[in-house]
Amino acid sequence: MILFIDCTIRPNSRTLTLAQYYLKGYKDVCTLHLSTLNLHPLNEISLSKRDQYVAVKQFEHPMFKYAQLFKKADEIVIAAPYYDLSFPSSLKVFFENVTVEGLTFGHKETGERIGMCQARKLTYITTSGSLIIKNHGYQYVKDLCDDLYGISNTQFISAESLDSADMNEKEIMERTYGQIDQILKKDSKY
Repeated sequence: MILFIDCTIRPNSRTLTLAQYYLKGYKDVCTLHLSTLNLHPLNEISLSKRDQYVAVKQFEHPMFKYAQLFKKADEIVIAAPYYDLSFPSSLKVFFENVTVEGLTFGHKETGERIGMCQARKLTYITTSGSLIIKNHGYQYVKDLCDDLYGISNTQFISAESLDSADMNEKEIMERTYGQIDQILKKDSKY
């Protein structure tokens, strides 16, 4: 199963268009539209409640529904527009809700963290109106995958400078479709 995490907000999102192009040949896709999930940042009450369930390993509780999906996905695809050097806040809140010790990551007796997610790959797709100089968003997601979830294969797909006066939006999108085609062709060999 591919878990598709859709962080787009605008209708006619170019980021969503690219993600849909990437996903076009896949059959088993579970889509989470973050703008419709009503996820909330952890607060004192919800953190305490989560800690209680984690302590007794009650991971079947509904509060872990998205963490369970994230853990069991074979591949994860994120569509996240480039906002303020990063991504929409809904994605941070999503990660806050799925990063659960004993479920998506754990620790060895030595204290070393171990990833508990089974995804073989995470693909991060974004678009930006200007050139991406510092990509704190993708880097954050990559670090979570490497350091917590155990997903060592991440890839970044972007269409940049889409709103720059001297650039051609259609050409940039076409180049990005070509990049996606190359990735999908390479993946089909495995």
